[in-house]
Amino acid sequence: IRVDIDPFNLQRVIHTDPDMEQCFMADAGEVARLLLREGFLPAPDSHAGDWLQVCTRIRRELERVDETVPEREPNEVIARIGEALQGFGAVAADVGQHMVWTYQSLDVREGTRLLFSGGHGAMGYGLPAAIGACLATGQKTACICGDGAFQMNIQELEWIRRDRLPVKMIVMNNHSLGMIRHLQRDYFNNNYEGTSPEGGFTSGSFSAIADAYGIPGMRERAEDLLDRDGAALRSVKAFLMAEGPGLLEIVMEPGTYAYPKTCLGEPIYRQQPYAPEDVFEELMRL
Repeated sequence: IRVDIDPFNLQRVIHTDPDMEQCFMADAGEVARLLLREGFLPAPDSHAGDWLQVCTRIRRELERVDETVPEREPNEVIARIGEALQGFGAVAADVGQHMVWTYQSLDVREGTRLLFSGGHGAMGYGLPAAIGACLATGQKTACICGDGAFQMNIQELEWIRRDRLPVKMIVMNNHSLGMIRHLQRDYFNNNYEGTSPEGGFTSGSFSAIADAYGIPGMRERAEDLLDRDGAALRSVKAFLMAEGPGLLEIVMEPGTYAYPKTCLGEPIYRQQPYAPEDVFEELMRL
């Protein structure tokens, strides 16, 4: 039995016995209430307490893993610079690992919209989207891009310079096409063809390019933004909060990846970066 409020979703072919399948266009909430009333579902609170305790424990343990593994440092960088983007009308994320880091870790508060192209894979989306949001709202906007995606529409820097648009550009430069590089690492024996310097992909200094366009540019290393003294982070926040356009380039190691990630042949609950074996086994027993 399939229930969906969107009739077009019900047209999708699912490999079941067509004579047995029944489709209903309805609100899932109404169907749930009907099933509950007729006794087909247990009462909402019958197991909620125990289940929520299990969910809370799993979340707490996995957050502890996330906070200790170096693979999640890009998420921490996004979270920290995101503090300076509060009050912006919109933040547009381009396509790539930085989009994953952004929707995982950017604290989007009331009054700010997060824009991204979802599963369309539209590299080059971020900068034009930030320009459009700026013109539509009259507010400061930002885009978060990778070095590969930013170069797709890098010519729009001239539009920003010409009209002095208050658009802040944040380029996460790991000198690679990281999402593809991740697949090449896992499935193609580290053959980084076309995705890294050794494979023929390179990217220059984006802060220097911004300066050439007459747009203030700033360059910082990701690890400096995570230092405890916070000097680099304070400078970055001041730069992002200043009036007018600006481009912040964050230099990262080529081996930065977006997590969690499943691997071919492994169950969906076994994802990189792997939790310590004792933690994993304990959570599986729950």
